[in-house]
Amino acid sequence: MRPSDYTTKPGLTLIELLVAMTIFSIILTLTLLVFLNLRKAQTQLDKKYEISNEVERLCKEIENALKFCQKLISCGQTYITFIDINGDTIEYHQNNDTLYKNNKIFTNLTIDSLSFIFVRLKEKEEIKDFYLIDENRDGILTGGELKNISGIAIYLLVSYPEGFKRIKIRKNFFIAFRNL
Repeated sequence: MRPSDYTTKPGLTLIELLVAMTIFSIILTLTLLVFLNLRKAQTQLDKKYEISNEVERLCKEIENALKFCQKLISCGQTYITFIDINGDTIEYHQNNDTLYKNNKIFTNLTIDSLSFIFVRLKEKEEIKDFYLIDENRDGILTGGELKNISGIAIYLLVSYPEGFKRIKIRKNFFIAFRNL
């Protein structure tokens, strides 16, 4: 065989093979980076969805309990105690960043702020403090005192960590008293 016979045969040289492997590894690396970024974004969306569902669940539970309030025992910016239609005493309160129901942890979410505000709708909408509505000054709102209140506005701010920052979810809702 002559040396010129080697150059006429089809095939890949070592340099062509190395160039092809380099291009393939670059494409593979870029594909993996895109996949990992999509996976991270999906995980973040899943966590946000889960937390939003938890916020909706606890708001719905508070709303359902307060709809059938018979007596308001006490209320402040971050707590409310009442007796429901079944005669059960229910208390929600925030301590530091935790929300409690009847002195048991109600949710594992971090509660940044919680506010209960009475709304009175007679001739015009007014926001009233519990102690301004408590005409008898006995610390309990019943009967006529409750009839003056159309409901309670609740402002809830929840946060959760995402990387080096905190994501905040704000939930504001109004609960109308149905039993009055």
